[in-house]
Amino acid sequence: MAQIDARFDELSRAIAAINAGRDAAQAAYDPSALAQIEAALGGIGRKLEAMPTQASTPGLRALEDRIASLTASLGERIGSIQASMDPAPVMERLDRLSSRCHRHAGT
Repeated sequence: MAQIDARFDELSRAIAAINAGRDAAQAAYDPSALAQIEAALGGIGRKLEAMPTQASTPGLRALEDRIASLTASLGERIGSIQASMDPAPVMERLDRLSSRCHRHAGT
């Protein structure tokens, strides 16, 4: 259980780092970072599903509630990061690259 808590803390720090750096490097945004976080969350979910569930296990309900809360919180953070990403700088950059390619192909 301590490993799961540590993993959630690690994911929270990764999301915070992505969020902090996105304004400075929005044009260089790499969606693979969010994909890695989502994959890690999926891995944690699979591990939890594989764990034996016994109603008599002390604290199991509290742990399930904590994990559900952390997962929901991480999902909201990922959603807010994705929603706040402005694609305009990337599109402008693609347009400039496309123009350069067309000019180069014409010479």
